Amino acid sequence: MAQVAKQMLLKMLKMLMSLFISLAEIMIPAALVILIIVALGSIFGSGSSNDSVLSKYNEYMISVQNEYNRQVDEWVNNNPKGIVIGVDGDYGRVDWRIPLAIIHSTLSELNYDQAEKDLLEKFKAAGLYEKHEETKQKIEKTNESGEIIEEEIPVLIITNGMYQDYMEWCRYNYSYIAEYNKKKKVTDGKDTWFSNDQLEILDMVYSSPDYAEGLGNGFKTHVPVFDTTKTQANLKSDFYNSKNTLTTSGYKGQCTWYSFGRALELTNKKMPTGNAQTWLSKAIAMGYQTGTQPSAKSVVVLAGRKFGHVAFVESYDGKSITISEGNVGNKCSDGSCSQVEYANEHAEEMVRTKTYSSFDEYRIESKSSGLNIIGFIYLD
Repeated sequence: MAQVAKQMLLKMLKMLMSLFISLAEIMIPAALVILIIVALGSIFGSGSSNDSVLSKYNEYMISVQNEYNRQVDEWVNNNPKGIVIGVDGDYGRVDWRIPLAIIHSTLSELNYDQAEKDLLEKFKAAGLYEKHEETKQKIEKTNESGEIIEEEIPVLIITNGMYQDYMEWCRYNYSYIAEYNKKKKVTDGKDTWFSNDQLEILDMVYSSPDYAEGLGNGFKTHVPVFDTTKTQANLKSDFYNSKNTLTTSGYKGQCTWYSFGRALELTNKKMPTGNAQTWLSKAIAMGYQTGTQPSAKSVVVLAGRKFGHVAFVESYDGKSITISEGNVGNKCSDGSCSQVEYANEHAEEMVRTKTYSSFDEYRIESKSSGLNIIGFIYLD
């Protein structure tokens, strides 16, 4: 009977979604709040039991993040000259909406029982929550004699699993989901993939900021902006020249120069300066919100190569994404000549704008060129 009731709830949710989408846009946000509240109540139980289960999940989520943070602290203590690159600056941030939305989509009632703990542990063991990878990086510094020398320092790169990572893992490890479904009496355990209904509610729950808020104030996330910029970059304007700190300090043509100018041009907001890989921590200090979800009119920060990379999100509709960036194809990046001088002289010709069919396609291309997406700086 319980399973039948949940199937009926899902059908009601889908019907309500279809209805609200056909209504005026102004009604949709309130409708989504109502839907998520209903869904949360149905999955986590009701009344005092609901509060108890949510409390246990909150304790679990906080303890896991604290565990990762302690690992970072230990690494920093052991590597005083090292630097850390994460979406929260010196730390990572697990996006709990994703694993809980996956469990939620099965329509099993959550009790924080052993079946749930086992599946959560599978996600953790697979490195989906958070990964810490150490690499080496050469930096230039001035010694006591005033000479510029190169020094190799350790770098800890923190990546937090995104929606695509979890879904790819589920694709190849669905037997764990099926085992969970059987334990929770959702299916007979013979299923090989999510049903269409489950995928729909998974997408709905994951995409809703109200779901994250329902988990507790500490898990509130940025609401993605689906939009397209309508102003083309005017590289001859003051935004890329006299008003651009990177230009006046001699770094015109760098990826940081372009993203600084583009953010200023479209939002009238100043971005950090310095190496691209430091932008997340600096942006947080400047009061900007960061996160792992793509969003239109945001700056994406990537780790890798010598100084990392930044780019600007021109448009995002939940699927396709358009990225603009500077310092693409610098002929001196191999060290055969001055990369900074070449960028200064060829700044405009090295700006590129490219549309990808999906965020995952952009991630894959970036990774193939030695760059990992760490997070986004939101400007809305």
